[in-house]
Amino acid sequence: MRIRNRFAMAFLLTLCTLFGWQGAEAAGVAADSISTTIVSHPKAKSSGAKHWRHVGGNRFRGNDKRAWRQHGLNKAEIAEMALLVKKRKYEWAVFASGQQFSSVSFGKNRIWKNTVAAWKPGKSYAARLYHLSSGKVIARVAWCRNWAVPVIVPVKRDMAGLKAIIKSVPLPEVTPVTVLTPKEGPCSGYAKLDYEFNAGVFEYHNNVVHGDGGFMDASLLFDAGKGFRVGPGIFAAGTGGELNNDEFWWDRPWTAGPQLTVDYASGNQGVVSKTRFLIGAGYKEGSSDHSYYFGQTGGLFNQYLEYYKRPSANFKWGLVGDICIQSGQHVTESSNQYAEIKDLGSLYFGAYAQRWVSPDVAIRGKLGFRYENIIKEWSFKPEVTARYKELLYLGSGLNIPLNGNAVSFETLAGVELRGTIQKAYQNANGKVKYVGTVSTYGENHSENGSSPVGFGVKLSDDNRHQDHSESGNMPVGFGVRID
Repeated sequence: MRIRNRFAMAFLLTLCTLFGWQGAEAAGVAADSISTTIVSHPKAKSSGAKHWRHVGGNRFRGNDKRAWRQHGLNKAEIAEMALLVKKRKYEWAVFASGQQFSSVSFGKNRIWKNTVAAWKPGKSYAARLYHLSSGKVIARVAWCRNWAVPVIVPVKRDMAGLKAIIKSVPLPEVTPVTVLTPKEGPCSGYAKLDYEFNAGVFEYHNNVVHGDGGFMDASLLFDAGKGFRVGPGIFAAGTGGELNNDEFWWDRPWTAGPQLTVDYASGNQGVVSKTRFLIGAGYKEGSSDHSYYFGQTGGLFNQYLEYYKRPSANFKWGLVGDICIQSGQHVTESSNQYAEIKDLGSLYFGAYAQRWVSPDVAIRGKLGFRYENIIKEWSFKPEVTARYKELLYLGSGLNIPLNGNAVSFETLAGVELRGTIQKAYQNANGKVKYVGTVSTYGENHSENGSSPVGFGVKLSDDNRHQDHSESGNMPVGFGVRID
């Protein structure tokens, strides 16, 4: 019996080679595991149908549970389906050109109803067929991983006749080959080469001060294997403000420097590290009548860390930490020859939670605490942002000094481009190799530092000089990243 099975599998492999049966996993399908699925002619029910012409042109990259819901499965059926996939309870089917489908999933959230396979003649594709206890059937095409609900016509399998045919056909001598099958489990949305770009602006004000600032964060990331992405980048930022009566102003001019990004993802959680060193990070302040002025410049070291977890497709939370340490600062100009260098260091830690209200729109709430060395003050920093896809965000926040100084209000806005167009092109053309774990409803994780909130002012006893709270408008470690 074992010898016959081997002959059967060899015969099927020969058929695959001759007739173009696609998908490496199809080679491992034994004769008695072929699904009770036959192909109906496309002209039978093709009126108004969409034609699926190219397998792999728009591979499925979305959330499985959302796709199952789009295919008509209820909550109980989705739970059963998740268990079937986890325990690999499926049978193999072969779909040929002309196969009818009630619905097919493409990309992230796109779905076609009433679809007919219009592949090239002779093309066939292997698929995993899952049978639910409710009687519904749903399949995943092995070659492109698209979910599909096939129109199935059950037939009685004549295994005895099939075995007789296999036995009667003389098999040519062939050199044994090893067919590598893809590993089971989720695939990743991360390409071998990827890039990230974030930019944002903000304004702040209260009854004492007002000001604005901005930042830019860009990285080129390479797949380092085992869930790691590593790459170089650049970070730039600047901010400034003044008293509402224009008597005093301060400025942290735009400065830039290199950064090293390390992103590790495992399952539904991960860690992001961004190490930055800003060269020529300066600081200036003065009075409007030029009676007082001060300036310094030097370097700033910044280390940003984030832990995130995504327990479901619609929800994500994370912990964020950010420390800034000045390096090599020196006074460049001052109206006081005894002026001392101001410590531009800071410390931030916080937590955030984000929920998707639709595949394209998400709401994020964030709470954090920041300590500014320049004024030796802690501030509480809540913020809320609305996010659209992986492109835009808009929100507002508060800076609440814990010593009772004036509360600052803030408006946030930003844009992000993270390889979305590049990956869509590569994916459509089959040029991307995926590893790791799927992220849905957006695949970005890093907050890119603590949020740019809090700009209260603390007036000193010396009327010539007023210290101010940067409290988040440091030229490092601020800005909100779109996920």
